[in-house]
Amino acid sequence: MLLEIMRIINKIKRIIKPLPKFAKIGERCRITPDIIANRASNIYLGNNIYIGPYAILYCTNNKIVIKDHVIIGPRVSIFTANHNIFDIGVYIIDNKSQFFNAVL
Repeated sequence: MLLEIMRIINKIKRIIKPLPKFAKIGERCRITPDIIANRASNIYLGNNIYIGPYAILYCTNNKIVIKDHVIIGPRVSIFTANHNIFDIGVYIIDNKSQFFNAVL
């Protein structure tokens, strides 16, 4: 009974607040309406994905690609960034960039 009530509440939330316009959404994806997605046009979702409530997907100029069969729990944050990397294939800490002291 409680589960059915929660499903009805989520449907109402989607009517009030529609999902962001993702670049790609695969089959059988369940995305709660409470997520925050910045630049959703750079976010690609595969098949069989669940994104929990209040998750944050924050893009800069890069892409977020979430492949098949992934669960992202409640309040999980995923951010992209662009740190001037000069040597591709070298760890950030070993790279000759201005962010040499970055904590990973």
